Amino acid sequence: MEYGIIVNGQIEKAPDHFAGNLGKPTAADYAAHGFLEIAVEPPSPPSGKRVSATRYEVVDGRICASYEYEDIPAETKTYSKLKLIVAAKAAGKWAAFKEFIASAGLEDEWAACQYLSNDYPQFAQAVEAVIAADIATSEEIAAILEASEDAEV
Repeated sequence: MEYGIIVNGQIEKAPDHFAGNLGKPTAADYAAHGFLEIAVEPPSPPSGKRVSATRYEVVDGRICASYEYEDIPAETKTYSKLKLIVAAKAAGKWAAFKEFIASAGLEDEWAACQYLSNDYPQFAQAVEAVIAADIATSEEIAAILEASEDAEV
């Protein structure tokens, strides 16, 4: 069992011995010096989450931890424009994609880019719009994007 105190929001562990004591301190020795039992359970974040903050507090005379969680950010992926065109043609979707690009007024952006990135908000919006317009299913988009990934960028 470990003992400690909370100092500036962190746990400071108790020493292994106190002056004048022989041997390992008892629970009563720790309590007499203001130290409490550390009863911190490891975090168990829900799927897709990670610990964003840890707060220590005294509960029933013991030091416990409470955790705050945040979403784990999606991995940033870069897609080759050329590979995307090839994959879209292979899936029979390229003509519909070109029509969507024109109808959305994105011809200049499309012409200017060499690579696309899933962390670019306009790219994510365009993908959602393509799915919402029934141009391609989310599964078809996922397959096209997987074939378009460019790990070298």
